[in-house]
Amino acid sequence: MFDEPGDYIEGNRFKVFQVIDFGVTLASGERKNREGDYSLFLGPVVLFVNNDGRLYYDDEIIEIPLGKRARQIGIYKYETERGYKTVPVVSILE
Repeated sequence: MFDEPGDYIEGNRFKVFQVIDFGVTLASGERKNREGDYSLFLGPVVLFVNNDGRLYYDDEIIEIPLGKRARQIGIYKYETERGYKTVPVVSILE
């Protein structure tokens, strides 16, 4: 983990696709279609870490509250069927 929070992560909605542990989950960022009438969660993959006791569940939509943003606090490496992936670890901060 970083000593200080890093970059802000674009987007305010993410969809959980894998829960790793209590308060730790992989999620994909939201992308709107050109007309803006529906969302696809094919955006950047991030690992959310929540130290406030919140539990995540599969297919949950995580919405960043007004006045807060997802901010990178580290990196996470994991293995998939296609090899290794490295993604930002994020937390919801002001």
